[in-house]
Amino acid sequence: MLMLVAAQPIVLLVIGGSLWIMANLNHNMMPMDQIMQMQR
Repeated sequence: MLMLVAAQPIVLLVIGGSLWIMANLNHNMMPMDQIMQMQR
């Protein structure tokens, strides 16, 4: 029981951090059409 209580914040931190990182990457990435134009 104590193990579950101790693991819960760690799991929430990992999931929350992953979502935050993915949202930041999605926000900071250029749209695909701009990337394709740069390659020409």
